[in-house]
Amino acid sequence: MLKNNLLIVLVTFFCVFVVKTSAQDISYFKIIVDNTQNPQEKLVALDSVISKSRPINTDDFIAYSLEYIELAKELDSVESAAKKMINVSYSLTSIKNRPRKVLTLVDGILARKYMIKDSFLIGSLYLKRGGANSRLDIPQSIIDFEYAVNNYGKKGSL
Repeated sequence: MLKNNLLIVLVTFFCVFVVKTSAQDISYFKIIVDNTQNPQEKLVALDSVISKSRPINTDDFIAYSLEYIELAKELDSVESAAKKMINVSYSLTSIKNRPRKVLTLVDGILARKYMIKDSFLIGSLYLKRGGANSRLDIPQSIIDFEYAVNNYGKKGSL
């Protein structure tokens, strides 16, 4: 009984310590995001905030992901923008119920898909577009899913 109580106390302490440390790290990177003039440094700091906020704060995860996507597009880092879009689309579509926002963002990236070398990323963007459209326009979502399959299949296999 005493061992079980001690174990519970230790596990609780460890969990609180990990959460506190993560929160401090997030605030450090948020300061960099807010104050740096170097766009590459800001992109790296945004990436850190995104990865640390995802499990603890959906609103921050979404907001910083959107900021990352816009900055990456400005820097012609379209593949990086695509990866972040793929990661945030579920939160926008399913948690926040904003499928139109997903469509707008995905369309903005797909407009520059000629800059994306990885067919998997293009297929994934169409997949996310299809998921968003499944809430708005079923026939269009089927077309998007077909585009996704066609892009996935270009150089590899499913």
